Amino acid sequence: MAVFFGADPKGTYDLLANYKTYQGRMPREFLPIADDPGGNIICLAVKGPNKGAVYFWDHEEEPILRGRPAPDYFNVYLIGASFDDFIATLVLDEP
Repeated sequence: MAVFFGADPKGTYDLLANYKTYQGRMPREFLPIADDPGGNIICLAVKGPNKGAVYFWDHEEEPILRGRPAPDYFNVYLIGASFDDFIATLVLDEP
C-alpha cells in the first residue's frame, strides 16, 4: 500500500511518528511524507539548498556505519524538483 502520512496519532501513518522513526536514518533536512508498497519512504526536503524537492529514500540501500544508520544521500533519489512537480507525476492505480 502506498500512503501519504497525516494526522493519525495512534496509527502507522502518522506524520510526526514517522518523522521520529526515521530521524537519524536519513538526511536531517528530510521530512518523511509517504511510503510506497515496498516500505521505502517519500521525503520532502524542508530546509537547505534542496528545500521543496521530493526524494525517494530506498530502505534496502540504507548505509550502515559501525552498526548504525549513516544518513546521507547514498540511498536517496530526486523524484520531484518541487512538491507540485511530484504530485503531477502521480497516477491513479485503477482497481
